[in-house]
Amino acid sequence: MNRRKKVKISLSSTQPGMYAVQATLGGVISIPEITLELNDLLERQSKGEKELVLEANTVLSLPVMIMLLNKLFVIESNKKQLVTKLKETGTK
Repeated sequence: MNRRKKVKISLSSTQPGMYAVQATLGGVISIPEITLELNDLLERQSKGEKELVLEANTVLSLPVMIMLLNKLFVIESNKKQLVTKLKETGTK
């Protein structure tokens, strides 16, 4: 069976630009939770790095990780702020 299908990645953020990442394989934690900084990821990408190597031989695609963080946290946060602002001004 394809091991990739059993991998689950949990992402959370307690402050802007800082993200907690934990990967599990088959329900068992395969790497301890790590904290990633968006600025560090963007700097690595600008230097041409393509992969982010974590513990336990875990490798993440750097462009995909940045895209996911932007989609899940930055874009959603901006949408919520826009909706709040529209409600405050009475605009629909």
